[in-house]
Amino acid sequence: MGDYSGDRHDKYNMKIIRLAAIAALLLPGSAFSFDSTELEAPNADVYLELQGLSSDFGDYGGEREPGFRARLGLDMHDARLGNWNWRFEGALTQLGKSSFDTQLTRINFPSPGDTQTETTSTTTRVHGFEVGMRLYDNELFYVRAGGFLYSQKTSSETLITIVSATPPSPAPFTRSTSDSETGIAPYAGAGIEYPIFDSSTKLLLEYDFFSVDDADIPSLAAGVQFTF
Repeated sequence: MGDYSGDRHDKYNMKIIRLAAIAALLLPGSAFSFDSTELEAPNADVYLELQGLSSDFGDYGGEREPGFRARLGLDMHDARLGNWNWRFEGALTQLGKSSFDTQLTRINFPSPGDTQTETTSTTTRVHGFEVGMRLYDNELFYVRAGGFLYSQKTSSETLITIVSATPPSPAPFTRSTSDSETGIAPYAGAGIEYPIFDSSTKLLLEYDFFSVDDADIPSLAAGVQFTF
């Protein structure tokens, strides 16, 4: 019995030694081996765009107003829709600042025979961040859409002048109000890219449509794109 149990013990030890030897051979190989494709850089380019804007603030009582946009994007060459390339992009956008004046005259106010005139200057500024996608046909044309995280700031200053029926009239005075609103608005647009020297530097011409707080803001943009 002693010899039999000793043989079993020796065989068990030999199995342990063999397993340890196999592990010693395999583990270093698996630890240091790698698929070179896992470390390959993604097939994508980064681009920067700087644009000047002209936005229509007609829904705010204004006219066409200047603005600007700084956009950073990623051109993903392996993400395709037919012959079109997908791009992911974000931008800091100042659509513009609109100002307009209104005047209201009240007769027999605040007292019979008095005349009160209110001249109000209203300023609305809309800016925020764009986050969206773009489809580029790899030649000239692109379309884009996404969400606009906007901040809309409106301030009003009203000059009140009273002409009293019984002099002297009170001195004019000013009343000021301000309001700020934030939200997410959809946008959609289209544009063209035209190479200047090569594909790394292009001129841009773009049209976008923003729907901000029940107001429509069409916007034209022109600028330059740098690809890295």
